Amino acid sequence: MSNQPWGAALEPALGPCRPLPPAAVRLAGGLFSERSEATRRYLLRLDRTLLMQNHLHEAGLWPQFQDPEPQHGGWERPFSQLRGHFLGHWLSAAARFAAHGDEELRARIRAILADLERCQQANGGEWVFGIPPRYLDLLVRGQVIWAPQYTLHKTLMGLWDVWAWLGERPALELLIRAAAWFHRWIGTLDAAARDRVLDNEAGGMLEVWADLAAQTGQPEHRELVAHYYRAHLFDALKRGEDVLGDRHANAMLPEIIGALRAHEVTGDARWAGIAEGFWTLLERRGSWVTGGQSAGELWTPPGELAARLGNATQEHCVAYNLIRLAERLFQRSGEARYLDRIELLTWNGLLAQQHPRHGTPTYMLPLGPGGTKTWGSDLNHFWCCHGTQVQGNASHPERIAWATADGFAIGGWIPANLTLIHHGVTLHISIRDADADHDTFAPHLALPSARRPQQRRFAINVRASQAIACTLHLRLPGWLAAPATLLIGTDEQTVPGTGFIALSRTWQDDHLVLTLPMRLEAVPLPGDPARVAFREGPLVLAGLCSEERQLAVDAGQPGTTIESCEERRFGQWQSRWRLRDHPTGLRFLPLHEIVDETYTVYFPLADAPRASCRPPASG
Repeated sequence: MSNQPWGAALEPALGPCRPLPPAAVRLAGGLFSERSEATRRYLLRLDRTLLMQNHLHEAGLWPQFQDPEPQHGGWERPFSQLRGHFLGHWLSAAARFAAHGDEELRARIRAILADLERCQQANGGEWVFGIPPRYLDLLVRGQVIWAPQYTLHKTLMGLWDVWAWLGERPALELLIRAAAWFHRWIGTLDAAARDRVLDNEAGGMLEVWADLAAQTGQPEHRELVAHYYRAHLFDALKRGEDVLGDRHANAMLPEIIGALRAHEVTGDARWAGIAEGFWTLLERRGSWVTGGQSAGELWTPPGELAARLGNATQEHCVAYNLIRLAERLFQRSGEARYLDRIELLTWNGLLAQQHPRHGTPTYMLPLGPGGTKTWGSDLNHFWCCHGTQVQGNASHPERIAWATADGFAIGGWIPANLTLIHHGVTLHISIRDADADHDTFAPHLALPSARRPQQRRFAINVRASQAIACTLHLRLPGWLAAPATLLIGTDEQTVPGTGFIALSRTWQDDHLVLTLPMRLEAVPLPGDPARVAFREGPLVLAGLCSEERQLAVDAGQPGTTIESCEERRFGQWQSRWRLRDHPTGLRFLPLHEIVDETYTVYFPLADAPRASCRPPASG
């Protein structure tokens, strides 16, 4: 084994990366396919008429004297001020499945578009929503109303995604006609009224207007983008001021994403630096071991995570939108650190907060002592997190690979089949978990021992329709415990460092195996280093106990006290751990496998000095 890869370079950043076409990536079995399928089944369980109940009622098209039974309840019940929000999420998620060949969902989408067109015409040709326009009048007057723009945006977002993913022209036409109403309305507001409008959870309105402006090039759509510049927030973020405070986290994140999209579309310097400024603040404040940061729907102040630790941590919507923002920032810079955050939040957010069978979410992810996940129902909750859950678990293929200036980047280590085009040549790339599938996929990869390897190992097969020179950039995660190894053919090389390893060569029929060493580590709670959580690679572990226990564990080498157990189940390795030589027994499972068990994530260390969880006063 030589010490240098084959003339390959280690890169901290790739420069701008582009998303791949929808049909280019397909999941290839395993956990992510199972969770995606649970989402698809949930979408299909929902009745089209009930999905449309509030839009039809608002348009006066609900049959007289007909009371739906069962009807959608919770936030979708007819008296909720957020009624109608879930339909847009459903359209966004269903469009992704339909783009990968699901004709049943495509047919339902088309039927819903026809229903929405009926609603729009009944409402006068523009309004196409499940709440009335007067909600916005109340907002302008300063009356308390529950996030009407957030609700309206969901329908607009769903229409845009159906157009962007499926090319369904009626969706774009519905969106353009609805935009005419908003352009006329917001153009009549003075500066003070516009500030009130933007301060009351504008949601992702800015992003959808930027997407529409990029599509049409119409001046009225670019004017809508300009109207949603929230100066007192955006300017402070660009200056590096920490204005997050105790603000509502998920109200802010879609605006940050929208600002980044507005800069991409308009090139206007006003939008530049907003998202980067926000991300710098986020990293400075510290995060949970899962990659999340919120508690009780609010941003957690710097050094205050220990004070906020409990059952109301990590709202699912915040985890999902942090992933979306990190995706945008990665596409802009190609920096691997954004993919590290996405990986943490995918395993310990999207997967950990989805019921593995029903496909429904838990609103919050308890991280304090003795937590239990509370699952939403199919028909009687429809929290905001129901929407981000179906979108998040429908979009796993988008977080695997991207196009670069000289080839492709593979950054999300999820089993998949890729069909890529480079200079007219087709490359078929398959990614598999080599340790799970070595008997069938790579029979020459015999395991060195009967013990579970502390590593993630991926077999990558590349077949090209003809020999083609290009670069494959493979991500080496930030959690690596030792240098990675890369096997091409029979030549194995060590690859020190993290970031991306660039393989520039002529490809035609090549077989690679990438081994990513990992270890059990104790991750301290920011602001309270004597309290730790345990993580193996990207997987957060949860202790199966109903109370906080003090553990006599060496934080530098927790593997000396916590040992692997129940390692093998048929053809799969499992991450299972237990305390060894400890006064109290304790078992640990990956957080994403917890369903109804009571669990604890953070534990105080015995004999460790306690630090204040609050930052020192500034002088």
